[in-house]
Amino acid sequence: KADPNRATQNHAAGFALESAMCQEKKQFDEASSWLEKGLALYPDDLQLLLTQGLNLLYLQRFNGARECFFKVLPRTDKDRSLRSLILNNIAYTDALIGEPELLMEADRYSLEAMTNLSWMPSIKGTRGTVLLELGKIDEVVPLLRETMQTHDNLINKAENACWLAIAETRRGNLNAGRKYLNEARKFDSTCFLLERAQNSLDGAKPGA
Repeated sequence: KADPNRATQNHAAGFALESAMCQEKKQFDEASSWLEKGLALYPDDLQLLLTQGLNLLYLQRFNGARECFFKVLPRTDKDRSLRSLILNNIAYTDALIGEPELLMEADRYSLEAMTNLSWMPSIKGTRGTVLLELGKIDEVVPLLRETMQTHDNLINKAENACWLAIAETRRGNLNAGRKYLNEARKFDSTCFLLERAQNSLDGAKPGA
């Protein structure tokens, strides 16, 4: 006899898979279409909510991404690794938004994620990003450089390079900032952080 729960899970997973394939092609609007269809049928599906959160990040709809991750968080109490991944996603989103109270939350959440999953490049990258937004720039550069080198995903490498460009610019190393920005463009010419990194360089004081 067919398991209706299994059939439901497989159907929901199909929407998540289609959207993930779109994300790989950087077709984020099309990915959103698949996710909206899936969530209309399965509004509480864990994988769909996670994929939606990540997709909203790429679309720079940060508050929406944060809402998705917080919907999932209460369901991770019995899975420490999954909880750490969700906390990491929230921390990264908080850092992107940049509001002071959210940066305090990001500091707590990224530290907890690092405690449990410090070996993962994405966890270390988020920690570096949070420290950067907290103004602890000298701690950031070696951490993000290591993360960029160990990532095998070009999208993630580009994000790390953008944050490195911002970090070097903020500590007055404009040539290094430009170098990292150029690297980011080579990794992923459509990275959503390129404009942020360019704006940081453009706004640097002459002679900094």
